[in-house]
Amino acid sequence: MSLKKLRLVALVCLFALFSSSLLAQQKSKKVSIQDGPESSPGKSILRYNAGNDETGAYMIRLKKMAYYIEHLNKSMQIDKSIKITNEKYKDLKTFFTEAFLINGNLYFFYVASDLKSGIIYHLYQKVNKSTLLPSGGFKLLNKISYPSKTTMRGASAIYGVNLIVSEDESKVMMYWNKPPRSDNDAQDDGSFNVSVMNAELTKLWDKELKIPTSTGFKRESIRLENNGEVYVLGIVDQDRKSSRESRRSGKPTYSYRFYRFTSDDRTISDMEFKLDDKFITDAKAVATPQGDILVTGFYSDKGTFSVKGAFNMLIDGQTEKIKHLKKAEFDTEFITQYMSERDAKKAKKQEAKGQEPELYQFELNEVLITESGSVTLVAEQYYTYTVCTTTSTANGGTSESCSDYYIYNDILILNFDPTGDLKWKCKIPKRQKSKNDGGYFSSYALTVIGDKIFFIYNDNPENIILETGKEPRIMNGRRGLVVMLVEVSGQGKVDREVLMTSEQGDVVVRPKVCKQTGSNELILYSERRMRVYQYSRVVFQ
Repeated sequence: MSLKKLRLVALVCLFALFSSSLLAQQKSKKVSIQDGPESSPGKSILRYNAGNDETGAYMIRLKKMAYYIEHLNKSMQIDKSIKITNEKYKDLKTFFTEAFLINGNLYFFYVASDLKSGIIYHLYQKVNKSTLLPSGGFKLLNKISYPSKTTMRGASAIYGVNLIVSEDESKVMMYWNKPPRSDNDAQDDGSFNVSVMNAELTKLWDKELKIPTSTGFKRESIRLENNGEVYVLGIVDQDRKSSRESRRSGKPTYSYRFYRFTSDDRTISDMEFKLDDKFITDAKAVATPQGDILVTGFYSDKGTFSVKGAFNMLIDGQTEKIKHLKKAEFDTEFITQYMSERDAKKAKKQEAKGQEPELYQFELNEVLITESGSVTLVAEQYYTYTVCTTTSTANGGTSESCSDYYIYNDILILNFDPTGDLKWKCKIPKRQKSKNDGGYFSSYALTVIGDKIFFIYNDNPENIILETGKEPRIMNGRRGLVVMLVEVSGQGKVDREVLMTSEQGDVVVRPKVCKQTGSNELILYSERRMRVYQYSRVVFQ
């Protein structure tokens, strides 16, 4: 059964679920696609792309409870596949955790647990890219001491350490929550430890980062900048009295805080920011090319689960003063775009009663900043829910079964000019729903080419022709899907077309593992029933 794909460029007539006929098979003028061979690795899962260089990409695959590293060459062929072994360190069993290509160097990372001494060792090996085998023994990245076996046991202790690589791959950061002082110590004040290294994993600085608050700090995001600074953004709850008063008056019971940590202990001390009485629902902090700090995200008038608009705050990187703080509110027409007729009518009735409608459950995924200082936000509607069913058994008892549902809907794109004003906004209509799979085939792959942004995702074929503003059909299965290509221009114009479909109706792409590999290229990964897969190179014209 072939995975051969048929390219389409223009919107074609409705591709019904019961039909496989295609009325247009022209090549897209936006992209060219180079398919690799089909492969049958048995039951395995592609986990992620560890990095790319001039020879190709390094893919990590899980097969029969073992990890493999595979080299994908420029012809989209796997020319080498090596099982990653777990050798012993100081007579301790090691566990592979992840792999990264950092500034041209390929590394494997491991952990080893010593219950007798109460130490977790974090290790790495440099890998020979020609053989995909470690080129030397283990080197110690860090070790963390725990007060007892109880506190160090479990996945949270062994795998609760995270690695972040800066955008230019010149710095690497390892961070972890500080170990509890005793078995009964569950206190968490938001403080944590970091170790910042260069691209060769030589330590530059490390310390415990303490958050100066008495009510507790919930870390929302952490980012390592190219200059080695660490940005931390999170939420601080009000004290009991203030929280009670805010709740009664319908105001936020928390505030957002931003901290910048450096090797010389300089920080933006307890920088709190608010938007009057509005609820900040999501935010990110990034460095700009001009050396300033951008804090941007969404806000709501109603609570923490909906979105009424976006904000843009620019902080001077030297004086640490706010250059601008601007808000952009979404109007009802934009909010109700691509809603069902029923939901749109409901929203307009709410508006007539003075209750402004809002978007629901959008997560901020990307903050894209140009050299000129303009900012583009990319967000997606995402949420999960669980449905449990209780049934009676033959012996008079009951049994319960539960299913988890994953929802990935519209994509939201916002563009701000260098002064912080909203220049344009748009939505990409999308409805993806799946059960008990973690959203395996949902969401999108992103490629940025100059001032254009391209999105690739699986879609219901009945959405090929979609009336402006109408709600799209749900993609809730593997069969009969099409792969959509959407271009968003530098002026916010949205252009949708079918990128590909297949002769077999159960072939789909895995958007979350697809990765931009060059200035105008993307590696696309598709599979059929997780037993046959294919890589393709998408080159944007």
